[in-house]
Amino acid sequence: PTEEAKQFASENNLSFIETSALDASNVELAFQNILT
Repeated sequence: PTEEAKQFASENNLSFIETSALDASNVELAFQNILT
């Protein structure tokens, strides 16, 4: 699924940031990216 999401994002000129709520990986980065 990750590769499909990366491909979809690339094809649609979107950002892709893999996050994890379990260990808080990239969660803040994802929100910052949404807000800018």
